[in-house]
Amino acid sequence: DHMVQQVPPQVTWGRLFFTVPIVGRYSGDHYRVATTTANTQFTVTCRTLTSSTPTTATFTIDFNDATGSGFKVFNTNSGTTSGSPSSRKEDLQWCCIESNNPVLVMQYAQGGTADTFGGPLMTIIPPVVQYLNNYTVPTGKGIRESQLDVGFTIAVPRDDTYFRSPNEDGSRILVNTEAITPDLDEGWIEIYCANGQICGYSARVELAPNGVITIRHVDPRAAVSVWVYGMEEAASFGFAAGFKLDAVAFPVLRAEDVIVVEMDSEAVVEFTRFGDLSRGSRFNVRLMPGSATSPADYDADYVT
Repeated sequence: DHMVQQVPPQVTWGRLFFTVPIVGRYSGDHYRVATTTANTQFTVTCRTLTSSTPTTATFTIDFNDATGSGFKVFNTNSGTTSGSPSSRKEDLQWCCIESNNPVLVMQYAQGGTADTFGGPLMTIIPPVVQYLNNYTVPTGKGIRESQLDVGFTIAVPRDDTYFRSPNEDGSRILVNTEAITPDLDEGWIEIYCANGQICGYSARVELAPNGVITIRHVDPRAAVSVWVYGMEEAASFGFAAGFKLDAVAFPVLRAEDVIVVEMDSEAVVEFTRFGDLSRGSRFNVRLMPGSATSPADYDADYVT
């Protein structure tokens, strides 16, 4: 099976991501982290269903290595592909990915030979900064509808204003008009960052196929992420329910935005920056005489 996703613009990539196991899959997921920046380092901090003690692994994407590739692949298949689904479910992992540079994250489900049900799928994992407040999504229709398992996963950043904990704010997440009801075997799952602190929560919910649902946070200023999945014999689908495409990844400077005004004793340079303006940026200015009549001293004419 071939799988295709449109790559979002690089300026929309992020540095913080939450990952949640795909509903109905028990053999673990694969992830691909891509970047266009050499020497990108990212950490993957995961916990299992039965253990809230997080473990952290660090990866480096170096364009100068032997492969010369701009991505790394890792998997959360800490369990086995044998035994009952209930025993393998205990080993599934909920993770937080943190990167020092903007990256793109993709999630892959293994095929039926790994899980005895469903097929492979690929979906984008949006960065936390691109989460939306509400989503309206179809729950899918299968070829053999009686065999179609459908569900969605949700990730919510921990926030002292909008989502302090599931006990305090879980009822503020609505599915249609009712408070969300997570999988009773799992409930809400804490997601840990590399510093060992809880930085988000996740839930997985089973759905009826061939329908439409709306998922939202009651506070329009709050943000959540939703992924919808469905699978039947030898076939699967999965997609992010939506995400923003704000330019947050790079401070972008376009040449046409540079304005230079030359005066007797100084040159005023104005430019427009786009992207994450909270991050510092560096730029060099080199002054050169424009003509033989320039009043500037050539020896002192190069300034950084």
